[in-house]
Amino acid sequence: MPKTDDKILLKWGLNSLSQKHKYERFALEYLKTGNATKAYKKVYPNNKTSARKYGFLTLRHPYVVHFIQKKNKQLEEKMDKEIIMNRKRILKELEDILKATKDSKKYAQALKALDQLARVVGAYAPEKVEVDENKVITINYIKPEDDQEDGK
Repeated sequence: MPKTDDKILLKWGLNSLSQKHKYERFALEYLKTGNATKAYKKVYPNNKTSARKYGFLTLRHPYVVHFIQKKNKQLEEKMDKEIIMNRKRILKELEDILKATKDSKKYAQALKALDQLARVVGAYAPEKVEVDENKVITINYIKPEDDQEDGK
């Protein structure tokens, strides 16, 4: 018989808040180490004899899976923001270089900055077209031409 009437705990098959907290601690330890056995030993220090088995089973528990997915999603959102900020900074600096070199008649440097800008924004990336009908993905790839002289 469950120790709680909390519908959220029952939804995940948990008996108490302390079990929920232990599973959360296990999940956080697992995210740090990437090792279910070590995470289990850290959260349940008195049960070291079967830590490998129970670490594996705890890792498969629906609440632990949900909690890990939630934490991974939060991390991805944070990383996406940082990547966007870095990309904006790079674009700004490349645009400044482009303007400075273009105005001073240094066209080789201006073209190099423009090429770098195109790479950062993905102008040379392959174009993807998804078709849901047969779940087929078609990729049209436009390969940039190399800097080769005509006739060679």
